[in-house]
Amino acid sequence: MPRAAAYRDARPGLAGLCALLLCLLAGGAQAAGSRVALLIGNARYADASFDLANPVNDVEALGDRLGAMGFAVTRAENSDRDTMRRALSAFAAAAKGAEIALFFYAGHGVQAKGENFLLGSNLSSVTREGLEAAAITLSEIRQVFARAGPELGIVILDACRNNPFTESALDFIDGKGLTRSAGAAGMLIAYSTDPGSVAYDGKGANSIFTSALLQHIGTPGLDVRLMFGRVRQEVVLATEGRQVPWVEESVLGEHYLNTETTREDLARQVNRDVARWREVSGSLEPGPYRAYLQEFPDGLFRDFAERRLARFAQASTHRVEGAEEKFDLVTFISQVNPRKLTDSLELLGYLPRTGGVADRVQLRRGLEAYIAESDDPESFSPQKMFLEAARINVFLGTKLAQRIRTDIVALSAIDTAMKVAQDTYAEIERIARTDPSAKALLPDAKAQLDAIAEAQFKVLGRLDQSREYYNELLRTAGDDFGDLMTPALLGLDGNSRQLGEVSADAERDIRLFLKHARIASNEATRGTLTWLSDFLPAE
Repeated sequence: MPRAAAYRDARPGLAGLCALLLCLLAGGAQAAGSRVALLIGNARYADASFDLANPVNDVEALGDRLGAMGFAVTRAENSDRDTMRRALSAFAAAAKGAEIALFFYAGHGVQAKGENFLLGSNLSSVTREGLEAAAITLSEIRQVFARAGPELGIVILDACRNNPFTESALDFIDGKGLTRSAGAAGMLIAYSTDPGSVAYDGKGANSIFTSALLQHIGTPGLDVRLMFGRVRQEVVLATEGRQVPWVEESVLGEHYLNTETTREDLARQVNRDVARWREVSGSLEPGPYRAYLQEFPDGLFRDFAERRLARFAQASTHRVEGAEEKFDLVTFISQVNPRKLTDSLELLGYLPRTGGVADRVQLRRGLEAYIAESDDPESFSPQKMFLEAARINVFLGTKLAQRIRTDIVALSAIDTAMKVAQDTYAEIERIARTDPSAKALLPDAKAQLDAIAEAQFKVLGRLDQSREYYNELLRTAGDDFGDLMTPALLGLDGNSRQLGEVSADAERDIRLFLKHARIASNEATRGTLTWLSDFLPAE
């Protein structure tokens, strides 16, 4: 059974520290496969004007959820700086060699001199001295993870509430919210909002960010990165883009907080159109494209699959040697940016998607196949190839935009139906306590709940695929084709190898993609999900 510790309204003291240490270390928390969590929630401050409504509620609810998933949970509530440091020291011992170590903080946080400060309950003055006397820093927390070396380290900061320092201490406070901190290998840092912005405490029992976290953190078989993708998505949609959570991660492999269902189980239940296309789109044989069309005859990428099959049909009439006589592929490959060439050939369908950079042998093989299947192999031009890849990048983004927009509308309708069905079921249960005849209605009400949950599951799964792929396309657009990502692309359709004319809706989504690509190419906003709010339905 998971162990749990509470350190509520904590004050310095040897007895409290010993209890915390015993709870964390009992039973060999250092054993392989252990999962440990330290949750700090500060809602009450020495200056009552700083008080917040939800941090303690957030810690209580998240602790219950993590405990049910096998975490040894320690809660520290309304703690001053020294108590937080002692809790952090005990957590460091418990996290040593753990499978997963998770740190969560809810309360006030500020950025000063490039550092993030998490404020303890003893904060009493909005001065530099008051800050330093009442806070622990993100650097301290990162050092704990570096020394403990868990397989996966997760830091969650719901700490960007309205900054009590901003107006009165501008000389040493950098601005609103928190600042970015790059994740180390095996580390994920999640912020409730993007750098320099303020998060909402929420009108209910929990903050908006923690409410989304509670909804998705227990999803069976969902990789931790996709889970946080869903959390970020929900917050963006719920606040109409006014709050956009941020994640910095360098996670190795896949990690599941709830391991009840495997990834393969999930894949069988979700419409795999996007995932299937990504699997086949780099094949140098026609078979996988035919299989895709057979599985998804009206699939999102049908046009692209048919285009590739048409190229296979004409490839037998061309010889790549003619191009090699006129163009030195070896020299070109040695001089071009390998990341850009890899991404281009992947987009064009001549390299499988691996997430890495292809070696020179793979690049040459992909180039040769691309040239052989082109309309005029002997006039191969790198500039034309990159232009075509940039265009396909945009058109793929346009296709995904259509799917994302549709699924966001569907998800909103499903969420509304779910709330009505849950309330109805609860009401029938209440009536059935005094009226046995009402019990006969419960199976049908439960069946309706299950059907809605299944529909919600499928839409969320599709959005996972579309969101991650769209983000990847934004990266390639910004990193590889930044100079080409302009509206001028709309006037060059005739050169884009039978991609055809675009509709008004497609043009709208192309222009949106170009806007999003510009945001993604900016180092300060790279990785943001702000773009999701552009797909919300108009009022």
